[in-house]
Amino acid sequence: MATRIQVREMTSNLSFDGTDDYVTVSTNNFLDTVPDNGSVELWFYLPNQVAPGGPDDAFSFFTKSNVSSPVNLIRAYIHRNTGSIYFQIYYNDTQYRPQSTQTTFPAGWYHYVATWGSAGMKQYINGAVEGTNAFTGKPADGSSKDFVIGVYNYGTLNGYYNGFIDEVRIYNRALSAEEATQHYFNGVYSNESGLVGKWLMDENSGGTAYDTSGNANDGTISGAAWSTNIFSKARVSI
Repeated sequence: MATRIQVREMTSNLSFDGTDDYVTVSTNNFLDTVPDNGSVELWFYLPNQVAPGGPDDAFSFFTKSNVSSPVNLIRAYIHRNTGSIYFQIYYNDTQYRPQSTQTTFPAGWYHYVATWGSAGMKQYINGAVEGTNAFTGKPADGSSKDFVIGVYNYGTLNGYYNGFIDEVRIYNRALSAEEATQHYFNGVYSNESGLVGKWLMDENSGGTAYDTSGNANDGTISGAAWSTNIFSKARVSI
């Protein structure tokens, strides 16, 4: 496996302590009615390597869920025991969950994209497909919990993320493989059509992660701290 160093410039990002930090984006039309096709994209930093044999718990990147039966949710996380990254959708109690083939993630920055819709479920890590599922649906409409970053929320909060998260985007369309690769390798976002939320996390102060998509889906920061310890390079395993 080769390693490439990808330049990654940032202004600031949010640091999550793995204990009680997260960001809440209050329920709105998109989050109540997940589109038939969509994507969530973000950068995350692992301060320590994650590999098989670690604690039997997970670091969650994001979650949107209901709190009643049947279970409906959308989530992505890295599991510290299996070492894999998972993109998870529950539709009326049935789980669909692409899993990364890579099971060891050294400390460093990673680019992540999860897509769903008519072409099925896919997740991309550093521009490469890492897990697919043929399910073409989505969580049922009307999920009552807020969209949260850095934690798993299904009635109670757990699975807190430990590390940095930056540049979270939500689209009402599935990004193509070419876009996932371009966004990672070039940092060029030539087509931001369908943006529902865009949290660049460049504020570097205050208690709000502002949505710069124009949709006013601002996030409320709970515990997470602004980081000026900027890492300009991300490890890429290809």
